[in-house]
Amino acid sequence: MLIKNKLNSPLSIDLGNGNSIHLQPLERRDVNDKDLKADQIKAAIRAGYIKVLPDKAPAKKKRGEK
Repeated sequence: MLIKNKLNSPLSIDLGNGNSIHLQPLERRDVNDKDLKADQIKAAIRAGYIKVLPDKAPAKKKRGEK
């Protein structure tokens, strides 16, 4: 899964077991399903600090395309 730091400042999230993830402002990063289930990730999602994005976002259409 892909997550995005929605803040304009760096974000550090404790994943447990001595692991953590560090995100720069507005950075997107792939995380595995196990990490996504970490309590701190869930709390950051609820607080609006990070957003879970689809693995492959559809390409944006240019104006006038169908």
